[in-house]
Amino acid sequence: MKKLFLSTVAVAATFALTACVSEDQNLAPNEAGKGYIALNVTNDDALTTRTVQNAPATWTVALTGQATVNSTVGDIGDQPLAEGTYNVNVYNYASLDDALEGYGNAYYTGSQTGVAVTAGSTTPVSIEMGKAKNAKFTIQSNVPESAAITITAAVGSSRTLTFTKAANATAFDYTEAFFGATDEVTINVTYNNVALATAKTLTMKGAGTENKLIISTNGNGKISLTIKYDDEFETGNSETITFDALTGQEL
Repeated sequence: MKKLFLSTVAVAATFALTACVSEDQNLAPNEAGKGYIALNVTNDDALTTRTVQNAPATWTVALTGQATVNSTVGDIGDQPLAEGTYNVNVYNYASLDDALEGYGNAYYTGSQTGVAVTAGSTTPVSIEMGKAKNAKFTIQSNVPESAAITITAAVGSSRTLTFTKAANATAFDYTEAFFGATDEVTINVTYNNVALATAKTLTMKGAGTENKLIISTNGNGKISLTIKYDDEFETGNSETITFDALTGQEL
């Protein structure tokens, strides 16, 4: 009887161990029915060579479709995915509005739709991010160090940015910002407490462009505002406004 009892316990233990192993296998990350996406994100030559378009260090990836997955380019290849069709979205900010918070940053987004994931295989996906989807505004100054300058750049009543160079300061507190690709930006300039009599409108010249405001002076008490448009990565058109530093009136 004692031997029979021990045998029965041993058999029961064996069944318990087998059941435990089977349950663990069902939880394995590479279970049957799953596939993978191998994502490659590339930048065009303009993005990688121009300072106006600095590529982000990390791209965020969002998959939608059969399931919703949020990850990064570096980690998405390790995510087991249910078989089905996905849309792949890559970006550095969730939206343009997010990219324009404060003085803003370059905004990139790219996507590929209808990506089929098959169980037991890896689907290659390549997305070309291209150039920034917004425009850059920069200030370049060549004025006496003693001069005090304040520039405001506003898009309607929704967003106003201020750029300041205090008297005896060597540089502006901010020299660049980002706006929507075709935003109309109203520019006001105050030089040593004298305001330019008429505000100027600067229209951003498109995605990935740099729109530069150059401030300079000469020995006759004149202030020159030169607006240079950098259109499609080539030297674009420019215009210069000259005003009297004592009255703010255009000359």
